[in-house]
Amino acid sequence: MMLRISRRAAQVCAAINAGVAPAALSLAELPSVAFGLDTALRDLQGGAIQRLWDTPFSRGERGIQTHGLIWMGTAAEVLRQIEDKIAAGFAVIKLKVGALPFEDELALLEQVRATHPAHQVTLRLDANGAFTPRDALHKLERLASLQIEFVEQPIPPGQWREMAEICRNSPIPIGLDEDLISIQDGDQGRRMLAYIRPPTPDLEAALVG
Repeated sequence: MMLRISRRAAQVCAAINAGVAPAALSLAELPSVAFGLDTALRDLQGGAIQRLWDTPFSRGERGIQTHGLIWMGTAAEVLRQIEDKIAAGFAVIKLKVGALPFEDELALLEQVRATHPAHQVTLRLDANGAFTPRDALHKLERLASLQIEFVEQPIPPGQWREMAEICRNSPIPIGLDEDLISIQDGDQGRRMLAYIRPPTPDLEAALVG
């Protein structure tokens, strides 16, 4: 597999050196090569200074808080993981949700918020498509009082109309995951984003500003 990718990467380089337009290359099945090419082109457009975006982060003026990831488990296991991450210095916690009954997960999150208010600990949720289009908004409304920063992929991918409605009406910002990684064609990805219109994270504005 690695040898095939190496050969294909060499072919891409040879094609570009021969004058083939990057947009004419078919790289849908080789996302790592496509990513490398996109990164190189972006660097070239910016003056080839190895800085893809001119932001306070890229200039070394501002950092980004990384989250401590909490894996699914029993309520006791999840709480123990959260306390361990906070003790290790994490101020942002991302929890996988959807494995336990919703009422149990809601009670667990309420317990976390009772001891770790939003000004101390930021909570992010990743549902991995565990909600259904019918119950997603109701669950998001019940979660809203817990000051969740965002919920990632509340429903299974491929349901553009339903996801667009959720993004418009959710009291919590929605992030895409499986909906994005399941698409290998750039034009289709742009069409999906234009249709669903997920909210632009405040973090992006903060980094660019």
